[in-house]
Amino acid sequence: DRVDVADLGRYHARLYRRTLTAEVDDPGPAHHLLYADLVRDPAGAVERLYGWLGWPLPPAVRSAVAAHVSARPKDRHGVHRYAFSDLGLSAASERAAFARYAGHFGVPEEVSV
Repeated sequence: DRVDVADLGRYHARLYRRTLTAEVDDPGPAHHLLYADLVRDPAGAVERLYGWLGWPLPPAVRSAVAAHVSARPKDRHGVHRYAFSDLGLSAASERAAFARYAGHFGVPEEVSV
């Protein structure tokens, strides 16, 4: 009946650290994209994925992506801002823990608003 948000935050931070460190150490066949790029240009992100696979992007897929995005406008349920502190985490510590991954894949640091 009671959710320990800080415990969940620590658990997921450890899980993501382990998983993302493995991606740097042994990336395997995986296509990487930045979430910001997906949000900015969903169809372009899908097209780059198809290109990585060596496939042409069918017009029907591009149309389906556009329809999906237009049916789900950003912030349709209101704006939600996340903070490390909401999960009992330190922004500086987590950024340091993920610095190797972020540097390897060119993930920019998000700036709090």
